[in-house]
Formats: sequence, structure tokens, C-alpha cells
Amino acid sequence: MTNQQLVWLITGTSSGLGRELVLAALHRGDKVIATARARSLNKLIDLEAEGADILELDVTDTLDNLREVARRAVEIHGRVDVLINNA
Repeated sequence: MTNQQLVWLITGTSSGLGRELVLAALHRGDKVIATARARSLNKLIDLEAEGADILELDVTDTLDNLREVARRAVEIHGRVDVLINNA
């Protein structure tokens, strides 16, 4: 078995379990796309400094907007291996 670097997309990462999952995945050496609502994006600055990519996402948004965020997430690293909907 290889130690392939995974790409994680985690919602609700401005605090709590979502934030801890981002840090754990980054410390494992994986890539992480961390998301939060617009009003909470400033809480992700330290996660970005740790190496996470940041996207604005409100899981209650329209389907078209959710699809656009998903497209942008895949565009960052070419794929998403792990999705955690923590929002």
C-alpha cells in the first residue's frame, strides 16, 4: 500500500471538529480545502497559513452555487478524495 497524499474537502471549518479535522489532515501531509460561510472566512486565516486552501461555502446556498464551489474545489488539486460535510 502506498502513502498517497489525499485531498480533503471539509465544510464548517471555522471552529470545533471541522477545524481539528483540517489540522489533523494537514499534519498527516495531506492537502485540505477548508470551507466556511462568508461571515466566518476570517477565522480560517491560520488554517491557510498552515497550508489549507480556503473557499467560501454556505451549504444552504442554491444548487447552482454549490456546484460552482464543487467545481472550484476540484480545480484546485484536480480531485477530491475525502469529503466531510461538517456544516
